[in-house]
Amino acid sequence: MGLVSFFTDFSTDMVMSVLPLYIVKDLDLSRTILGTIEGSGEFVNYIFRIPAGYISDKIGKRKILVIIGYAISTISKPFFIFVTTFLDTIIVRIADRIGKGIRTAPRDALIADSVDESNSGKAFGIHRTLDQIGAIIGPLFAFLILELFGGNIQYIFLLSIIPGIASLFILIYYVKDKFTIDNNKVMAHKITFFSNLKNLFIENKIFVYLVIVMGVFSLGAFNYSFILLKSTDLGVEQNFVPIIYSIINITHTLIGIPARTFT
Repeated sequence: MGLVSFFTDFSTDMVMSVLPLYIVKDLDLSRTILGTIEGSGEFVNYIFRIPAGYISDKIGKRKILVIIGYAISTISKPFFIFVTTFLDTIIVRIADRIGKGIRTAPRDALIADSVDESNSGKAFGIHRTLDQIGAIIGPLFAFLILELFGGNIQYIFLLSIIPGIASLFILIYYVKDKFTIDNNKVMAHKITFFSNLKNLFIENKIFVYLVIVMGVFSLGAFNYSFILLKSTDLGVEQNFVPIIYSIINITHTLIGIPARTFT
């Protein structure tokens, strides 16, 4: 699953390193529209995680939903070649984020199902590390593509499907579903679901404080797209903007390592 995420982020961040420029510069849409597109995409991403996780538990399968989610994202990104309006662009972007929303909860559950609980931290650490490496290398390849094809962003959209297909190949042939339904456990889960919510939100004050803090920070979050646009305002040549995005991801990774160690 780490390799699946590596190639998927390779593909996604190839596109994300140039998409803001394409929307604002090439399609001549406003930055407000860019914010609307990105905000809508993230909204559906998080909304789809809830039913995807529920369905995964209900049917007793993880992998099929993970495949569907990754496939939707892989197939949708090359369609940016054909967008010309706000409506076209937001449809393609939302489709990509729906794919992410569908796969995320079942994917994390699949990883947790596949290892002993004592090794879950290590498993998720390996997965996240490979994910971030893909996010660093993808924009670097986007830079090379721009240099080779005279700054034509559409080649990035087209070629993004290659690492996406690689991720699907690994997922289909090398990842195995470990989840099996135990009807007694399912019934117990149904009976204790609301009591578990009570334990989390009423009796566990530390968890409530954590949710509040995360909520406050989320209110101040903004999309990296605006950093990339600002870099062009400050004089960075368009072909070098993916390098800026790669640096952002490198910084994210380097800061994340000591932060996770400290916690």
